Parts: sequence; structure tokens; C-alpha cells
Amino acid sequence: MPKFIININTPDEQVIADEQVVCHVISTSLPLHSLEDFIMQIRQTQSLILLCGENALALCQSYKCDGVVVNINNDLPYKKQILPLREKLGNKKIIGVIIPLSRHASMIVGETEPEFIAFNIDSDDEIEKAQRLIEWYNELFLIQSAAVGSVSASLLSGLGTDFVMISPKKYKILVAKKESLD
Repeated sequence: MPKFIININTPDEQVIADEQVVCHVISTSLPLHSLEDFIMQIRQTQSLILLCGENALALCQSYKCDGVVVNINNDLPYKKQILPLREKLGNKKIIGVIIPLSRHASMIVGETEPEFIAFNIDSDDEIEKAQRLIEWYNELFLIQSAAVGSVSASLLSGLGTDFVMISPKKYKILVAKKESLD
């Protein structure tokens, strides 16, 4: 079973303190007081703290978080989006990159050596394609993989990635389903 990365995008979400949760990604679009509250709460757990969104780098440095997650822009060269970030962030911080379901994107982004690459899956119709791509990726690359997207958490968790990035609500539903099956 993969480990989990919890995406926090709204002020009403909750921090998950569970041994299966290794990281929380906080959206920088949250009000500053909410962002600060989440950082304080997560610091009480064993979870890493990553920021995602506008000004993620500056806020990461300011709040001494563990790193950032980049949602790759397909209209710009991938390396030009990631390499300057690594230079400014340093090698001791984590960079995660969310990419489309593409071998090309995974190869180019993989060359920048982020700590993990997250494959974005937003439709049940993409599950089979994602499965094939992730199997191919896992055979060739040592960089950890993650599955993220709007499909169900149970579908994402069955793809063979190291991590699944989901909301706190989806995590709770997944855990409840698993417990009911046990």
C-alpha cells in the first residue's frame, strides 16, 4: 500500500496525523493566518510540510518548510520551470512535480531530479493509461512516484505509486472503506 500525501486547499480541512501520512501539501492560496495555523498543526506531527502555488518558494523559505510542489505548466519548457527553483531552494529541500500523463513529461522532469513526480489523473477513463505509464516509469526511474487527481482515492491507491496525493476528506473515506473491509 502506498504512503499518503495530504493536499490542503481550503481553510476548513484538517491535518491528518496518521503513520500512513508522510507529507502535507498546503496551498499558498489560503489566507495567511490559515497557512500559518496549518504549518503549526503539521509541525506537531511527523509529517513533512510542502507548499504549492504562487509564492511557494518564498513562503517555504520564510516559514522554514520542507519544500515545494510544482504543478507543471505544459506551455513552458519543463526544465526552465524546475531547475531555477532547485537552485534557489537548495538540495536539502524537497521538490515534487505534478505532471500530465506523458512519458515525455516524466523523462524531461525526471532529468531535473525532483524528489517525486506526481502523475495527474482526472478521469476514470485515464486509469488504464496511467497504470501502463506508471509501470513503465517505475521500471526505468528511481525517482519516487505519486498519483494525484480528481478520481477516487481507491483508484489512485491501486496504481502502484509510492505515494497518493489526496484531500483529507478522501483520505478519511478511503480509511473508512478499508476498515469496513477488514
